[in-house]
Parts: sequence; C-alpha cells; structure tokens
Amino acid sequence: MRSLLHILAAALLAAALAHSTAGTASAHEAQHFTVHPNSEFPDGLRFDVAVDWHAEVTEARVRYRVLGEQVSRYDPLEFEPARKFTADLLVRTDTAQRYIPPGAEIEFSVEVTDASGVVTESEPQRFVFLDPRFEWTRIDAPGVYLHYYGGQEGRALRSLEAAQEALERMGDLMGVEDRGTLRLTVYNGIADMRRALPPRSVVQESVLVTEGVSFGDTGVVLLLGGNPEVEGVAAHETVHFLMRRALGRGAGIVPVWLNEGLAEYANPSPSFSFQNVFSRRLYDNTLLPLTSLTSAPGRPEDALLMYGQSESVVTYMIETYGAEPLQALLDRLGAGDTVDEALTAAYGFDRTGLEHEWRTSIGAPPLAATPSRSALPTPIPRPTLAPFGFGDTPIFDETPRPRPAPTQQPESAPSQEQASGGCTRAEDGWDAAILASVVLLGLLWRRRR
Repeated sequence: MRSLLHILAAALLAAALAHSTAGTASAHEAQHFTVHPNSEFPDGLRFDVAVDWHAEVTEARVRYRVLGEQVSRYDPLEFEPARKFTADLLVRTDTAQRYIPPGAEIEFSVEVTDASGVVTESEPQRFVFLDPRFEWTRIDAPGVYLHYYGGQEGRALRSLEAAQEALERMGDLMGVEDRGTLRLTVYNGIADMRRALPPRSVVQESVLVTEGVSFGDTGVVLLLGGNPEVEGVAAHETVHFLMRRALGRGAGIVPVWLNEGLAEYANPSPSFSFQNVFSRRLYDNTLLPLTSLTSAPGRPEDALLMYGQSESVVTYMIETYGAEPLQALLDRLGAGDTVDEALTAAYGFDRTGLEHEWRTSIGAPPLAATPSRSALPTPIPRPTLAPFGFGDTPIFDETPRPRPAPTQQPESAPSQEQASGGCTRAEDGWDAAILASVVLLGLLWRRRR
C-alpha cells in the first residue's frame, strides 16, 4: 500500500512539474524584444524596436557603445506605456561631438522597466555601421578586417597586407602586445570619402584632401583608395592605431614629432615632398626645434618639414639605440611621465639632448649649448630590425617618390579622444591661385609700361 502511495505521489509531482515548466516556457515565449539597427550615415543610426512583454512597460531605452571605446551611451524610446509596442530611435552622428566613423562596430541592447519597477535588458548584439550609399564587401584577416566597394579587390588586398605588415613589425618594435582589432574602410574617390569625414571648417574642406585618418579607440581607419600610394597611408595610420593601443588615453600627450615620426618610419613609400623640404631647411639651418613640435605646426611648409624631420629623428633613435629604449619610452609616457622625464628614463637625455645627438648625426649645426647626458643606453651598431628599408636612405636623396601627404588632426572634430592622425594633401587650388597671381602681376607690369 505504501509503495502504491509513493507511485501516485511521484506521478502527481511529475505532472505538476510538467505543467509548471510548460507555463514558464509559454510565458517566456510571450516576452521578447526585437531590435533592428539601420545605418542612415552620415545623419545617424536608427534603431527599430518591438517589445512584447508580460507586464506593462513604462520606460524603455536603447543602450549602445562603439567597440573599443570605454563609454556606453543610452537614449530613451518614446512610446505610450503598454505591454506591446513598437518605437524607433535615431542616434545623430552628424556633429563633431557625436560623429561615429563608418566601419565602427557597435554593440547594442534594449532595456525596459515595467510598472513594478523591474528592469530587464536584452542580450547584446553587434552591428557594423557602414555608409549605405555603397554595397560593401568585407575581407577578414588576423587582427584586422577591411570593407571596400566597387570591385576594387586588388587595391583592398594591398591595403590589408600593408596594414598587417605594419601591425606585426611596428607592433613588435613598439612593444604593443594587445593589438585589438583594426578596422579599415576604403573609399574609392575624394568625393565619396569627403562626405564620410567629420564636419570640418569651410577652409579645410575646400583646400585639403584627406587620404587617411585613424579614429582613436574605435580602431577605425578611413583610407582614400584612389590614392596610388594607399599602402603607405595604410601603414602610416596603422601606427597611429598602435600608439593608441599602447598608451590608451595617454596617447594625447605624445608629441607630434614622435607620433608622426613613427608613422612615417613605417611608411614603405617615403614622401619626396617631405624629404625635399627637410633637405632644404637643413641646408638653410632653419630646422624646427623638437621642443616646438609638441603639436602640428600651422604653416603649410612647417607641416611638411615636421614629417620629414620627425621621421629623421625617430630613425636615428631606432637605428642608434634599438627597440628596447623606445618601448621603455612609450611605457613611461603611458605611466604619465612628461616627455622629458620619459626620454631621460629611457635614453638618458631629454629633448634637448636628443636634438643635440640627432643634429650631430646628420651634420646639422649643433645647439648653442651642449647638454649633459647619462651613460645609458649604449649605442648599438647599425640596425638588425629591417624596418622597411629606411636605414640606408640618404638624407639628401631627392629621387621623386610620390606618396600620401601630411597627417594632421581633423579640424574641430573629433577630439584627440576620438581621432589620432590623418593623411592630407593640398588640392590643385593652391597651384591655380599661384598661377593667377603671376598672371595678374604680369598684367600690372605691362600697364605700368
């Protein structure tokens, strides 16, 4: 009898559990969120949301963050309290402060609060924010992926290979172990890419052509694929990405001569215009002191000089002392040291001492006062690093080598926290202006006669 009672009790318990489980599953099926992201670049990113919940929802919001960035953002949805509703949210990206570069990867979720105050968040999803004007093709490789359009696969593969090589060689040289994910977005032409850039001043928009720009923690690099030296730009901008990975927010204090010097050191196509201005200013004894190259110069010729001079300084540092002091320098900068403190700890001299040694190595007139320095580190023989073959390039080599022109921050947007570095060049408008001036002077001279 007792056994029969046990059997009946077990059967009733099983039935009860089955009913409870079925009820839970049914309730769960009636509770869900659906979120569809849609790119409306450059205006914004739209989220279409559908909610079907077991209780009345009084508040709802979309949470999102750009991968790589530390800050998570959220915006509320507008709707009438209900169990079931749809809503949409447009996140504006058309201002300097809210700009998100095309190619950025975005993680998002929806969060609801019901009438009893219980908060529930959906599972996060990911979405690549791209320019909807084009049909994009994606290529994946270790540590990097690239988006391109218009059937330019050969150009895209060359850019990808240049970025991969720079990631490996310069990452090892700089001691960057955690390299994250590099995201390359390649535009075919100037007009296509100009619309994809952050808002800029009218003067910059009409005069400069951006050939490449790296957007900080997002890991996004925009490239002008129509540039014949796009591989050089890819390598250059990859170094800016690595600098950000190495120093994080500390990258903002890196002086321009070090940041751009390393980027140009990685460039497999050295600029004739940079080298030409550097050679002439060396001959004229009008080089810029390193202490003045904390940020990019304002004068166009000084900007060109900055690239050639910075590459020369960084090449001297690497070829003379090797990789270890450079890594120590970056470590100290990342720890919050000033530039002079970090240089002294890593090399035994500050910027004045570095400039004295570098000037001596290239035959430039020495500084007025010879600085003192410690005995560390000991110079090493010619490099064994094989850094893209720059070591044997003569200082006065004026063989034309066309390549992407100077790098500078996008004016007024985004901040150093968002972007670091970009390659730009002057359009033909400058040449036209000069020609017009010459013609006008000729006409005035004839009238005076």
